[in-house]
Amino acid sequence: MGNRSVRRAESEHGSGGSMDIRGLGYIGIDVADVEAWRSYSELLGTRVITHEDGIAMKIDDRPFRVIVRPTDAADSMAFAGWELPDAAALEVCAAELDSAGFTIARASAAECAERRVRGLISTTDPAGSPPSSSTASSTTTKHFAGGGGRI
Repeated sequence: MGNRSVRRAESEHGSGGSMDIRGLGYIGIDVADVEAWRSYSELLGTRVITHEDGIAMKIDDRPFRVIVRPTDAADSMAFAGWELPDAAALEVCAAELDSAGFTIARASAAECAERRVRGLISTTDPAGSPPSSSTASSTTTKHFAGGGGRI
């Protein structure tokens, strides 16, 4: 997403804010058929990793870029993790969202561990989607290598 996009959003909404969103870090998808997504992930050439009761797709040095979780409901996007550089930037983001009238929820240590981030806040966007903002992923330094595995 880059700073240019953030500045455009600021001017469109008049917030005058200074959120330092660096990009989309990861997404979560809830699906009825995880195994179909496993096959699709392998077709794309991602490293497919068992993640709780679903899978994660790894495409680079990050712990994952996509989490696929099982659901009994309709397939849907569950969350988006927007990357910020550090804890101070996360606090600025939380303050700006709060001042704009959004309800902010802070993730527990367990939730941060699940997403492999140092910090995490969440809210819902005006359309009702549940985006998240998180500091940069931090729990892995392993270089990407294809093949299966577990995180």
